[in-house]
Amino acid sequence: LKACADLVAARGGRFPDTETGLRELPGIGAYTSAAITAIAFDRPAAVVDGNVERVISRLFSITTPLSEAKAEIRAQVERMVPATRPGDFAQAMMDLGATICTPRRPRCMLCPLREDCSAVIAGDPENFPVRLPKANKPLRRGAAFVATREDG
Repeated sequence: LKACADLVAARGGRFPDTETGLRELPGIGAYTSAAITAIAFDRPAAVVDGNVERVISRLFSITTPLSEAKAEIRAQVERMVPATRPGDFAQAMMDLGATICTPRRPRCMLCPLREDCSAVIAGDPENFPVRLPKANKPLRRGAAFVATREDG
């Protein structure tokens, strides 16, 4: 945070107002720069968090495993961001994923996108986003000892 403040101070106190400019600041990544751009500066930017990944994966039935589909999801969001009120769009997408398009038992009947949602149409929204199977954890063996004192 201090490094970010120092850089802004070195630039005459001017805080960047573009996604690219924000990404140049230490500690500001893709999500944060897009969120600030869309919400604070009302400029189009693809804000993608875990909730948005889930919504987009279901909306377009993206079969690529989530770990490999980040660019595809971001591209879909970029095509959807409106020129007007992009901050409202970003917040709506995040809220949709947090409250309706939830990881388990999504409430599709309440979703404003249900008529266009590929996963709802196919009847399998809980199968998205696709995740790679978890790797087997190695079996570990060990011993445990407990030391007690006579006085408690």
